[in-house]
Amino acid sequence: MPQWNDFAACIRVDGRPLPEHRTLTQTVEQRSNSAGTGKVPVVSCWVASEVGKKFSVMWRNAAYPHTTGGFVKMDGQKCAGMFLLRERLPQTVELSGVAESESEERGGDAGGLRPFVFAPLVLSDDDALLDSPSNEELGTIELAIVPVHNFAEGAITTPRLDSLEVHERTKNVGAQQVQLGQRTTLARPITTFIAERSGLDVVRFVFRYRPLAVLRAKGIVASPDDDKEEGSSSSRRPSRSATLVEPQPLLGLGVRVKTPPDDEDEVEAQKRDAEILARLKEEEDVVRARMALRVGNGKAKGKKRERECVKEEDVGVDDMDVVEIPTPATWVGRDEKRKGGSVKQKVLALDPLRKPKVRPESKKARLKVEGNDTKPKPKREDGMAVKSEGRAAKRTVHKREIIDLTLD
Repeated sequence: MPQWNDFAACIRVDGRPLPEHRTLTQTVEQRSNSAGTGKVPVVSCWVASEVGKKFSVMWRNAAYPHTTGGFVKMDGQKCAGMFLLRERLPQTVELSGVAESESEERGGDAGGLRPFVFAPLVLSDDDALLDSPSNEELGTIELAIVPVHNFAEGAITTPRLDSLEVHERTKNVGAQQVQLGQRTTLARPITTFIAERSGLDVVRFVFRYRPLAVLRAKGIVASPDDDKEEGSSSSRRPSRSATLVEPQPLLGLGVRVKTPPDDEDEVEAQKRDAEILARLKEEEDVVRARMALRVGNGKAKGKKRERECVKEEDVGVDDMDVVEIPTPATWVGRDEKRKGGSVKQKVLALDPLRKPKVRPESKKARLKVEGNDTKPKPKREDGMAVKSEGRAAKRTVHKREIIDLTLD
C-alpha cells in the first residue's frame, strides 16, 4: 500500500487491495488562488486492471491533526470525495462510487450509488482527438488529500463520468477507462457536506492502471515464464549444508573448535584472511631479520671504533718520547784564540740522530741541517726548541748553525 507520512491509500477489487508495482515518490509545483504556490509530494504506482471489475478507493489518516478531504479524479475528471474529521482519528474511509439522490430523479428521499467500473476504451479515427488534453491523464486514478476548514452540511451537484473516446493511434496508452456502473439503492439517505480549502495539498496518490498483459509487455510486472525460471534456478541451487566445513581443532593452549561458516562467501573470506595472516607473518620475519642484522653491524662498528681509539691513544703525542735538544752553540770569540788557549771542538747537534758534516781540508766545519718549512719554530726562554705536534713533529726544522773550530 503506498504511504506518505500519516496517509496511506490503495485500490480495492473484490474486497482485496490490488498489488502495486514500481512505487515512486516525487514533488510537483502547485498553484492555488487561496493557498498560494508550493511543492506537493506525489506518490505514484502501477496496478493491473480488468474490464468489468468494480473497484473502490480506500485511504487512511493515522495521525495528521487536521480535518482533510479526499478528492478523487478518474482519467482526469473530477468525480467525488469524502472528509476525514480530526476528532475521529485514526480513521479509514472507502469511496466505491458516485452517490445519486433519489429526489433528483424520482422525487423520493432514498439515495443510490453508481459504482466505479473498469470499462473498455472507445476508439475513433477522428484526428481531432489526437490533441485532446484528456489523453494525458487517461488511465489514471488520482486521490488528493486537501486540508479543509469551515466544514458544513450542504447540497452538491451529482458528478458524472463521461465516456471517453480516443484516437485509435493512441490505444497503446491504455485499453481501458473508468465508467460508472448500474445504480444500486442505498439503505439510508446520503448527507452531503461542503468545506473550504485551507492550504496546499498534503499529498497526492496516483494509480496508473493498465491491463495485466500490457504491464507484462512493458516489463512492469514479471511474466509467469520469468517466475518459473527463477523458481527452477533456485531449485538447482546447491543446499547450504553442502558448503559447510567440518569442525577442526586448533593447536594451541587448549583446544578450540572452529564453527562451520554460514555460506560460500564466508569460506572464501576465511581463506583470504588466512592468506593475509601468512603474508603478514612472512613480512614480520623479514623485518626481524633486518633489525637483527642492523644490531650486529652496529656492535661490530662499535668494536672497530674502540680499537681505533686505543690505537690513537697508544701513538698519541702526549705519550711520545721527548728528546731534549742541547742549547744551540754560539760563535766562538777570537779573543780566546788570541789568548793562546786551546778551544775544544764544540759541535752541538740539534738532531741527535744526525751527525754534522766536517770538511777535513778546512779548519772550519759547517753543519747544515735543511728542512722544508720556512716558518721559524718557537723557542722557550732557555733556547730549547719547542716540540711540535702531529706530523709537524716528524718534520722538525732546525736552524743552520756554524761552529768555528780552532786548532791548538
